[in-house]
Amino acid sequence: MRLQVFWSKLRKHIIVWAIVLALIILVGVAVFTVISYRRAATELIIERDQQVTYLSASRLKDEFSKFSDLLSAIAIQPEISSGDALSKQAVLHQFLQRIAVFDGGVLLLDNFGKIQASEPDRPEMIGQDWSNSGLFQKILDSTNVTFSDAYKDEAAGSDVVAISVPIMDEKGEFAGALVGIFQLGQSTVSSFYASIVRLHLGQSGDTYVIDGNGRILYDSGFHHAGEGLDAIGLSPADLTAQTVANRTWTIKGHQVILAHAPIPGTSWTLVTEDDWAILTRSTKSYINTLIVLLILGMVLPAAGVLLLLRQQNLKIQEREQSEQENWIADQIQQNLLPKHAPVLPGWQISWDHQPASQVVGDYYAFKFLADGRLMIAMGDVKDSGIAASIVMTSLRTTLHGTANRLLSPGEALECSNALLCPDIEQDKSASCLYSILEPATGQMVLANAGHPLPYHGGKNGPVELTIGGAPLGLNPDHSYEQSDMLIGPGEWVLFYSDGLLEAQNRQGQAFGKARLEAVLRSPHESGQALKDKLLFELREFTGDKTKPKDTITLIVIERLLENQT
Repeated sequence: MRLQVFWSKLRKHIIVWAIVLALIILVGVAVFTVISYRRAATELIIERDQQVTYLSASRLKDEFSKFSDLLSAIAIQPEISSGDALSKQAVLHQFLQRIAVFDGGVLLLDNFGKIQASEPDRPEMIGQDWSNSGLFQKILDSTNVTFSDAYKDEAAGSDVVAISVPIMDEKGEFAGALVGIFQLGQSTVSSFYASIVRLHLGQSGDTYVIDGNGRILYDSGFHHAGEGLDAIGLSPADLTAQTVANRTWTIKGHQVILAHAPIPGTSWTLVTEDDWAILTRSTKSYINTLIVLLILGMVLPAAGVLLLLRQQNLKIQEREQSEQENWIADQIQQNLLPKHAPVLPGWQISWDHQPASQVVGDYYAFKFLADGRLMIAMGDVKDSGIAASIVMTSLRTTLHGTANRLLSPGEALECSNALLCPDIEQDKSASCLYSILEPATGQMVLANAGHPLPYHGGKNGPVELTIGGAPLGLNPDHSYEQSDMLIGPGEWVLFYSDGLLEAQNRQGQAFGKARLEAVLRSPHESGQALKDKLLFELREFTGDKTKPKDTITLIVIERLLENQT
């Protein structure tokens, strides 16, 4: 009897101490899990903020390029490069309404740095020698679009920044520069500030644009414009450090993520401060949920609790990372893709874009060139999520850059390919169909980098255009051939993404080229009707009203008959 009591007490002690040991282990696991999750979430938030800042800087460069494009359109006028001073002043006055965006005016310098004309007219500045100014020396060094740091405009009595473009004569030699000036200041309301504000940069804090000398050009709170970095508690070393996003404290005592990124093509830097409490609000909610689950799990066997916690932690992290990346990628795509088709007299451009359930790297663009022609491009990055969006952003930047330089389609793809190759992984690539349309004649020049072949609907029915070329990002030395075609009145050209041909029905069959060509051969009244019929046949085939697995993009360029214009 005594032996049974002894063993019973011993068994109870063993169970109690086993439970205590299990609880100690579970508490340790719970603490470790919460700390690990918080650390992982913190790293993900900082990394996401860094990526958003880099992409925002790229978008900001595109926004500033609108001003340089305007100056470039004026700089190519013959009178600007070879006319006398009166002719140059007359050209500036002719563009008065458009250059009114430069609230500090526009100056025209000759190749020796002397002011020859200005708008609005400032007679006291005509003949001034700017050859020794830092701005003119910077123009000479680059002979490209130049963005100046802040400097004092003595005549206006205010701080300004300038955007300048070179003027080339008919021999292609440097003939001067056209300089657009923006005024800076806390109370200034200008197109320069408006172009930054409408991008909605930053997520939950202040945003700054800093010039190369550490002067604040833009402050989202409009409190420190024109001041130095010390006004916001920073130093030049903060902007040159290798860490471009870190958790820190502001001079006002707020904990923030401070991130910075260079604005391409300028000496300026974009700085964002995002409130840490707002960024981690959802993370704290997840942590609280996790703690409750851990406490409840302590009554379960230790092995089951550990397995449950591990699976739950992984699911939360994967879901949060997936949602964050998909949101960022979707925001990038929405801001980069065109919202409207261009309006061309005598032409109708119809398009449709159906995004996939997961954001992928499909891209299309319309851009009027300086000489009045229209660039039409369509691309597809073989990746998904934020990685595809970053490559798509790079592709868009390179294509717009080549368009601004008036390169031919073949040259544009070669240039884009050379720039993209270092940034694309070996198992990734991007296809692109690049064309330039001359609206007056109907002449279209095309080059193709591995994209689905377009169709031309002419007098003899639809014909597939055979324009070959390797995808972008595989070989930096690859050259691309180009093809010319004439679009006559009543004729059309169809561009489409591979998501159209690869769309599947419920039996796993692909839509395919045969069904596409059958629709193209069927009668239709217009390019718009052709696009609508193609989408109708696609919906009938798939029988699915949800988002497609791959993005589907269609562009129909139709030249109208004379009685339709």
